[in-house]
Amino acid sequence: MADGAGGAGRGAWWRSGGVWGDAVLVLALGLFVTCYRVGVPPLAGTEGHRALPAHEMVRPGGTGDWLLPRLYGPVYLKKPPMVYWLIGGVEKLTGVANEATWRMPSAIAGGVLGLVLCLVGNYWFGRTAGLVAGLSHVGLIALAEGYRSADIDALDIAASVITGLAMIEMMSGSNRRRWALAILTGLGVGVVLLLKGPGGLPEIMGAILGAAIFNVEWIAVGNSTWLKRPKWGDYFRELCRPGPWIAIAIGAGLFGAYLTAASMRMRRLGIPPDTSGLAEAVQKMTQLLRQFPEVAAMPFLVAAYSLPLSAVVPMALRGEIWNGGDARRRWYLRALVGTLAVSLAICFFAGISNPRYAYVIVPPLALVAGAVADRVARGEIGAESKRLLWRGVWAWAALMFVATVAMGIAARGGADRADIIRLVAGGAIALAGWLLIVTQMRGWAWPGRTGVVVLMLGLGINMAMMYNHRRAAHSTAGTAQILAEHVKPTDQIVTGATAMDQPELFWYAGVYERTRTLGDRMLTPLVLPSDGWVVLKGREYTAWSAAQPPCLSHEVLVVPQRGQEPDAIYLAWYTRPAAAAAAQMGGVPSTNQSPK
Repeated sequence: MADGAGGAGRGAWWRSGGVWGDAVLVLALGLFVTCYRVGVPPLAGTEGHRALPAHEMVRPGGTGDWLLPRLYGPVYLKKPPMVYWLIGGVEKLTGVANEATWRMPSAIAGGVLGLVLCLVGNYWFGRTAGLVAGLSHVGLIALAEGYRSADIDALDIAASVITGLAMIEMMSGSNRRRWALAILTGLGVGVVLLLKGPGGLPEIMGAILGAAIFNVEWIAVGNSTWLKRPKWGDYFRELCRPGPWIAIAIGAGLFGAYLTAASMRMRRLGIPPDTSGLAEAVQKMTQLLRQFPEVAAMPFLVAAYSLPLSAVVPMALRGEIWNGGDARRRWYLRALVGTLAVSLAICFFAGISNPRYAYVIVPPLALVAGAVADRVARGEIGAESKRLLWRGVWAWAALMFVATVAMGIAARGGADRADIIRLVAGGAIALAGWLLIVTQMRGWAWPGRTGVVVLMLGLGINMAMMYNHRRAAHSTAGTAQILAEHVKPTDQIVTGATAMDQPELFWYAGVYERTRTLGDRMLTPLVLPSDGWVVLKGREYTAWSAAQPPCLSHEVLVVPQRGQEPDAIYLAWYTRPAAAAAAQMGGVPSTNQSPK
């Protein structure tokens, strides 16, 4: 877009009270959906891998080391440290260490991203677009679980999308504060890299390349009426705008500064470098050939999970929308579609097979939906397109209601009386919202916006109940009581893979501060410094139970094996061999007492 294009009428957009009313509405709804009963379920999945290293940074008696995260002793750098800094910062600020505190950064990120989409949609297209974009984001069920988790996904999505939108704004060349925007965007790139390393870059690079590629003018070849070629000069001129590349350099510099400081500290402490995160990244990049069917299916799964918003993209490509409207709105719409296409292509060639890792491309769909809604509000589309759009609105409202009911059914197992009341209330509220929307579409004098708000409230209640139920079912918090029943308050625990796979087990057993891990060294029997409890996974237990002379007793099955994976967890009392005990320097006695 030409530097001066589209500047008219933009200076006063934020002074409208209606704009800020829409923004407050979107933020309030978003925070309700992400925060409602967010602290109820225990940690599950990889939440413990994020929450507990952050807790170790700030707890009294912890490491206090914000540079090198640790998990039960060893340095844990499978992910960059920003997620630990954010979670630890909230815990430090509140002085509370619990599930709600650890999930709060993700919940706030989800609400703030909806607010940003609302404001950006208003800035680029108009008030209708902003409101539609914000409310559509709140209704993205595929992202909701991540926003209610103490994991990295929600933070990465929010940071990547906001930074990508800033990149699009710089590519437009219409912002007067270019250097300030470049510096702020550079900080955003740094945050993305410190959250997920290069794995967070598809959205950012997609914004730069997509905005340039999809806004290049195509000219006829010779006298042909159908054969065209791009004006490559315009393409390279767009890519050579300095702002985006300055931002990339700033972000890479911040990431490089952390890597340098961390490596110097590890070298000074004699700690070997942790390359597990790099190995994981290389493994994913080689999946394109090894798991081609799964990688090829990923774009279609992302489109399915983001319905009905993904269905708006073909409508945006219709000639009256793609080529219509004023130059500024047309440029931004094409930049958004280009960002989606290029980001998805980057995810594909990076070998991403799990659609969850490509969810970063989903929120911009809300802005595309807003842009299409803006064209409708301005009367710039024909009757057929308008009819298709209204069908899409009806389908979206029906999908939200069906999803609310389905989530209530999924969460009913094991629910107590209070939960049942909440589930029924959520379904009733969602039904009322759906009826409001339907009556509005029929031309009755009912406010359709109110119906959307009511529907979102019902969705939020049942969605929270379902995700809470599912998280509780996948946590080891229940089986942690077996550990608590056998381990005395003064006993120490040594473990291996269990601390890396189910770190929340020891937290809920109340033995977090008395647990240390030896990692892969536990795959072979070791002579430990003293008698005490060991927690072993299947392969570890097989090796230790066959050791000669026998060193294990009082074995307890803590977590049974599920499926075909050797993931059973055993608690056992370890007794040092007599020869090793006699040779112990200084004859230091064991600090642990036998459970006999």
